[in-house]
Amino acid sequence: MATSTDACEEVLASTISACEEVPNSHLKTIFIDQEEIHSKNSYIKEYFECSNHMDKYTSFCINHDCPLCSQCIKEHTGCCDVTPLKDVISNVKGSKEFQDILQLLQELEENLQVIKSEKEKNIIEIADQRRKFEDEIHEIRRKVHDHLDVIEKQMLDELKEAENKESENIRESIQKIGQNVVNVREMYTALFNMKQNASDLQTFLEMKNVQSQLSQHEDFIQTINLKETYIECFIQPEISDLFRNIPSLGSVTVLSRPSNVKICRKQHRQAQVMMSPYLLSIRNIKPKFVSGLNIHGMLPSISGVCVTERDEYIFTCQETNEIMLLQSNGSKKFLISLKSSGAFDIVLLSDTSAAVTSGDKKKHGITLVDISLGKSTKFIKLPGQSYGITSNEEYLFVAVKGKGIQMLNKESLKPLNIIRCEITNGAYIDEYNGNIYITNSSENKVLCCDMNGVEKWVFNRDDILKEPYGIGVDGRRNVYVVGGGTLNVVVLSPDGAQHRQLISDKKLHLTLPRALSLDRTRKRINFANEKSFLFVYNIEY
Repeated sequence: MATSTDACEEVLASTISACEEVPNSHLKTIFIDQEEIHSKNSYIKEYFECSNHMDKYTSFCINHDCPLCSQCIKEHTGCCDVTPLKDVISNVKGSKEFQDILQLLQELEENLQVIKSEKEKNIIEIADQRRKFEDEIHEIRRKVHDHLDVIEKQMLDELKEAENKESENIRESIQKIGQNVVNVREMYTALFNMKQNASDLQTFLEMKNVQSQLSQHEDFIQTINLKETYIECFIQPEISDLFRNIPSLGSVTVLSRPSNVKICRKQHRQAQVMMSPYLLSIRNIKPKFVSGLNIHGMLPSISGVCVTERDEYIFTCQETNEIMLLQSNGSKKFLISLKSSGAFDIVLLSDTSAAVTSGDKKKHGITLVDISLGKSTKFIKLPGQSYGITSNEEYLFVAVKGKGIQMLNKESLKPLNIIRCEITNGAYIDEYNGNIYITNSSENKVLCCDMNGVEKWVFNRDDILKEPYGIGVDGRRNVYVVGGGTLNVVVLSPDGAQHRQLISDKKLHLTLPRALSLDRTRKRINFANEKSFLFVYNIEY
């Protein structure tokens, strides 16, 4: 039996002899590492022996294309093409098949090298592409920074301009007040000196002169705007979008809010002169029935109501998500289905358009409706379930559950800031003179807060007002709320300290009244049962 070294030398000698017979044009020089060959001696030994029986190969099965040892032949007794191995391997190294295999191996290696080179080249190309896009990204970022610098400067300039303008107005007011302070002090000094040194006649005449001027100064105090001016700066939520779609970082708005300044009046006559109409007792309010509108069979329920300038009534139905407009004679003008966007509460935006909240729908926001054409025109997405809705000359206010009061620009209808306050399921709201009024039917509460969401007062008497829903505020800041559980309409004083049941179930046979709207111009309350009837009352003071 040959040793491992002998076997290796025999293989190398045979390989060299075979290579000499292959044309040089089809071969290339391959350097062989002798240590690598010797490390494979065990492999060569195993190659000459059957791995299953550890015996030398003696035959070859042409049918199965495999070498056989003396033990393997027993398993191939049925094969007709079993040939002695020595006949098969005769002149194998000089055969064309052997040369073809060598050439195929060489081509395979060349192909693998080409593929490898292409992959390495691809890595370089990817790196080049990455650097190219990095440059583009840096350029985009530079443009974003440049654009942000521009709109930041615009915003800062706008803030400064707003500050300067309002500060100048306040300084002018301070100057006028200072002049009046000097005049009043001079009159006081003159009268005081006359009391010590002048005659009764001189004192009397000067007193009359001072009285005539005193009324002028009191009139001047009446003209002073006691509201505090403040600057509100709201940053656009679209700032996260593409910079070229952002016209500015936001907007600067000058608003006003009630001041904490209290005017002191010691004399009874002066107190009468300065008495605000808001302080008049709610006991003087007299509701006067105007009409009732039967809508039985037209809508299954009513969740919101508003009135047009032509005395047309628009109702929302949360149950069927529909809007219905009735003309002043009680005939139906149109019925709009808002099944996808919902219909909870409604407010007029103009003579021809209204905004409707989505309520419990998964699609949160408000739908704009063209009431002249009787169709919806646009949907504005908001950050949560949207319930009560109201407006003033500049802004639209929407109660968003769990968020607060969403403000929108009434003209552009772009969402602005959110007034953080307590908003629960089915809340109704109204706004007047910088205050927000909110109902909370689940906790039987009526709340009043300022434009910053700071709570000013809370009314919570379920024996007087249970399940408060629709709410409205008149021109004297009296608050009207419909009680779904107590079946009544209650009026609250401007400070929420006093209450009075204005309309009860005894005469009207109310059944879960919900919707309420208040027309400040006409001094009129419109409220509806959840089913069947709308009631209209004039308010007299």
